[in-house]
Amino acid sequence: MKHNRLIEIINAYGTHSEKWPYDERESAIELLKRDLKAQALINSVRKLDLILDEYQVLARPNPVSYTHLRAHETGRNLVCRLLREK
Repeated sequence: MKHNRLIEIINAYGTHSEKWPYDERESAIELLKRDLKAQALINSVRKLDLILDEYQVLARPNPVSYTHLRAHETGRNLVCRLLREK
């Protein structure tokens, strides 16, 4: 495996090797074991992965209908909407 492919894998799947494509996982891990540049790369990206792992997506509120939005439309918003629709 080459550095470019490892970078693509990390960008697509993150730094957790269990998420990497099965058929490339072993060669990627071998590259990490023997290559300091690859180790530095994964260590720099791992911090972001840890932050993203802790992030929780809040549930979305119930959707609002178009009719409901129109009921709360002000004159100014109506003009803006009409201008955007042209």
